[in-house]
Amino acid sequence: MQELDFYTAKLYIKIKKHLRRINMDLDDKLELKATVEVSANLELYKVVDFLNKNLKDKKLIFGLSKKDNKMIISIYET
Repeated sequence: MQELDFYTAKLYIKIKKHLRRINMDLDDKLELKATVEVSANLELYKVVDFLNKNLKDKKLIFGLSKKDNKMIISIYET
């Protein structure tokens, strides 16, 4: 796995914990549904965290990664 920035690593850990609770393997059970690249904003991790907490019953997981001065929001289906 490539080196992750702080927010991506934090979300990755949360996703792993969530999947462990529902007996899923991260590499085999997530289907990437969509991504969008936006200008970097450190508050976006709060939005992604909010979405994950409130939409987990819809079997969706949101991820956030940083690339240069852009951030990428990803949506996965479990």
